[in-house]
Amino acid sequence: MKKSNKILIIFLVIFFVSLSSVSAMDNDAIITNDNPVVEDNPIQLALGNSDDAILTASPVTVSEGSSIQSAIDNADAGSTIIVQNGTYSEDIIVPKSLSIVGEGAIIKSNNVAFNILSTANTTSISGFNIFVSSDEGVGILVNASDCKITDNKISGGKVGILSDAKISIKDTELYLIENISVIGNSITNCCESGISIKASNLTISNNNITNIVSKKEKAYGIHVDGAAFFSNSSVLVTNNHVSNIKSSHNAYGIDVWGLSTMELTKYGTSGNTISNIVAPHKAVGMTNVVFSLTSNLPVVTVSDVNISDISSNGQENSVATGLDLYVITIRQTEKTDAIIRNVQINNLDASGAKSSARGIVAVGVGCVDLFVLNNNLNNLKSSNSAKGITTIGIDFHDFKSYTSVSTNHITDFDASKIRGINVFSLGDAEINQNILYNLPSEDSIFITGNALSFDLGRLYMPAPESKPVDNLLGSSIIDDIDTLPLDDLIEKIINSIKEFEEKLFNASSLIIDGNLSMTGNNLEGTGTETGFAVLKSSAMNYNRATNLKNNVVKESTRSFLLESLGINPDVPSKDLLYSFIRSQKIFDKIPDEVVRNVSDHVGVLVDKFFDDLDEVAAGDVDAKYNWWGSNSMPPASKFKNNDGNVLYDPWLTLRVNADPGVLGLGESSKITADVHIDSAGSDHTFDEFSFFNGPKVTLSTDKGSFDGEKSVTLDWVNGQASTYLKGDEVGLANVSAYDYDTAYTNVTILGDNPDPVDPVDPVNPVGPVDPVNPEKNISSNVASAKTLPATGNPMLLLFVVVMLFTSVVRYRKK
Repeated sequence: MKKSNKILIIFLVIFFVSLSSVSAMDNDAIITNDNPVVEDNPIQLALGNSDDAILTASPVTVSEGSSIQSAIDNADAGSTIIVQNGTYSEDIIVPKSLSIVGEGAIIKSNNVAFNILSTANTTSISGFNIFVSSDEGVGILVNASDCKITDNKISGGKVGILSDAKISIKDTELYLIENISVIGNSITNCCESGISIKASNLTISNNNITNIVSKKEKAYGIHVDGAAFFSNSSVLVTNNHVSNIKSSHNAYGIDVWGLSTMELTKYGTSGNTISNIVAPHKAVGMTNVVFSLTSNLPVVTVSDVNISDISSNGQENSVATGLDLYVITIRQTEKTDAIIRNVQINNLDASGAKSSARGIVAVGVGCVDLFVLNNNLNNLKSSNSAKGITTIGIDFHDFKSYTSVSTNHITDFDASKIRGINVFSLGDAEINQNILYNLPSEDSIFITGNALSFDLGRLYMPAPESKPVDNLLGSSIIDDIDTLPLDDLIEKIINSIKEFEEKLFNASSLIIDGNLSMTGNNLEGTGTETGFAVLKSSAMNYNRATNLKNNVVKESTRSFLLESLGINPDVPSKDLLYSFIRSQKIFDKIPDEVVRNVSDHVGVLVDKFFDDLDEVAAGDVDAKYNWWGSNSMPPASKFKNNDGNVLYDPWLTLRVNADPGVLGLGESSKITADVHIDSAGSDHTFDEFSFFNGPKVTLSTDKGSFDGEKSVTLDWVNGQASTYLKGDEVGLANVSAYDYDTAYTNVTILGDNPDPVDPVDPVNPVGPVDPVNPEKNISSNVASAKTLPATGNPMLLLFVVVMLFTSVVRYRKK
């Protein structure tokens, strides 16, 4: 590869990382301090003690008509305060460690029902019915560590349960609360968030959040910032029910961030149910962002989540998303598994003009392997584009990421541009055993996949203590923006790019590897869609891809890569680069003329890079041993490769068998349809577990029945489908199997028949039936057959006659 183009590899990696990072961060600050309640109640935050206080004092009881605040003020730290049934109109401040238990008590608050100060570590509050009258109020405000908020009912206010700890560095001290548990609470009718927690080491579980309606920019059912700065931490958000979250701009059902500089030991968001999230700009069921700066991340799992009815309310330029997962590691060297499994996503609606719907988006940056397994997505509607599952794996350490998208069920999309599964991996990828159908669009691709692994030879890894910009450019650029003349600054940027190119690619060549396999997928179109689209030589076997306009397409690298990232490939490279640089805040101070000149210079190299990449990625696609919906060779026009061939011969063929082929009246025969034999006659039954599953094949008969029916439609199971034909009428049963082509077999049903027919000689059974004139086969095969008396089983009668004859012969000889 030409030396001038090699730099573009690292540029593209940074480009992809920035795209995913910008998308993940959504331009929101990681930790903010914009809550007026906190500003009105200055506190000094303290790092809490993880040891629970020992409650030794006698319980204090508060009855209706008495003051809860007075009881708190007079209680010793560590006491339990029991508030009896009744109504209490108070804003309560908790300055010490207490256990406050409500026995059906109602708290009517003007501003903050319970304000737990930083001096009240190990406080717990449970069992209260809280009503907040102020739209800027809070049900329970937590500013201490080791606190538990359980089994409360909260209505009204801005936020139901809030921990909005200020995080600031002052005199080298960082103040942050930790160990917060929010469990079993019911929260409704808030103006911004049901639960909003910023803390280290937290558990949010079994809460019920509903009717959060914001007239401002954002609304959240649950919003979590889990940061681990001082010690090991965990983020667990599980088994919550969130519904009816609405905003005038953006709305999120559950929004979880796990940020780690020490060690994040656990991360999980399983068992949550989310429904009816509505916002005119962005409506999201669940977002997960997990970030590690220096530590190793644990397995990141998002599982058993049910998300439904996410809508952008028909607004223009909007997005409706089911679930996002972004896992980003910076200095981690050991692989982290990021897993999305058993997620149900139903009814995403982005029907406004120029809008899009996205089912699952999974992005792994750094040492991250992605697994998207056993999820169900259906009924995505969009005026523009609908994407079922999108994964992006970017391993910038050794370009050896791994992605598996398997056993997912994707159906019922309505959009002008549809992508069922879209996989991009700088490494290896597997797309196996997925079921996709009813995705009708002329611009629909069921599965797009690419796996690129770059062998960069001498890979330059910068020293950890270097500045990120210095690592990239070889010398400080940002520091010189305000001091160097414009021409000198442009020259320095370009020279720095060349300098880095020499460090990274000296004496090395570009080799693109990466394995992509697509096995056992089940795709059914309406005649307008494309089944598989790939970037480079790939293997796809044992798939079902029927009723498609294009079975396999291998596109140019530019079109494929940019479309995979949702970028218009027709936009010139220099304009894409200009927009990309201008979107990064780190380059805000760079003059526009500098950005334009650099974009023009690098844009030429990007175009040459794509040309070179086309040459490296050229080659044949292995598409043998697939069921294309025809026993005949599929048309060559359904296979397109701009720089090689698509190999699809031999292909799988449909057949149907009966066991047994002859049965008595009232007996049954097992009917099995399969595609295990290819067009060259080879049997692939030994690979049956690699075959596809799901819809559908239809078995029919004209004699006998399938449990009383003449026809039954079955799902494929590992490339075959079986049922039983009952011999409930005598004659020759013509049995067929249909899946866009038809296979036939015969079954002879013997026994008493009021309408005499010539039965088939059981020693010489009928062969395949002519599908056009089946009666022709019957007459030609049974003309010489003899009719036996209808006195039971004919074979048994013949056996008795032979035995009698033998006995007579032996007697006469004797």
